[in-house]
Amino acid sequence: MKMLRLAARGERCLIIDADWYFGNQHILANVVPEYSLADLLADSSKAGSTITKIRDRLDLIASPSAISADRDCTIDSFTHFLAAARDTFSRYDFILIDAASGFSELILLAANSSDLNLIVLNPELTSISDGYGLFKYLLKSNSKIAVHFLNNRVRETAEYNYIIQKLIELSQKFLGAVPLDAGYLLEDKLVVESVAQQRPLIDLAAESSVIDRFRDIIKIIDFEKDECGAISIDGLQKQVNSENSLADIKE
Repeated sequence: MKMLRLAARGERCLIIDADWYFGNQHILANVVPEYSLADLLADSSKAGSTITKIRDRLDLIASPSAISADRDCTIDSFTHFLAAARDTFSRYDFILIDAASGFSELILLAANSSDLNLIVLNPELTSISDGYGLFKYLLKSNSKIAVHFLNNRVRETAEYNYIIQKLIELSQKFLGAVPLDAGYLLEDKLVVESVAQQRPLIDLAAESSVIDRFRDIIKIIDFEKDECGAISIDGLQKQVNSENSLADIKE
């Protein structure tokens, strides 16, 4: 939704599906990529070939799950990929990396190379616990990292208020840091229908209440961007291409 909005107002946007073998952005976008991120990491000269157009000003580099690929993603190859991102993708104004869930050095690299990170939670105890654990994991790598919690599939506002309040209290007490709040999305059958039809939600129901919630979330993230000066393509490029930063992450 964020990238669609940016593309609609003339920004050039790229989604990188870095959920190795388990990515599904190509399914949601209803495209069939010829190459994937695995090909790009293996040969940087293939950058142009690995880009699949979704719509005007919105492109995708698919996860290896989109096509057959036997190559694993190594720390070195992913580090070099991030370090070269400024030159490789200089024509884009915004880049979104869809990272895998769980704990790994690949996530640390992606998170610390980004100006803003979004952890999506569902209102189940396991998801909430995993989200808190990931926040702790990221803080250990960088105490100043910008992390937002987004509560997804919430049944009512009171449920969201309870979850975010507990997460903030736990984080402040045990981690000495408070996550940023990106808001929430209510459970809505339109989202299910959007996935089933492989159509963007904004095309399916542009005037729906769920789209209004997406707009509210975008405003919250934009406010945080303006307050901390975090989201800018220049800032992203500088962090990605900082050799000292990448060395610190690897340690």
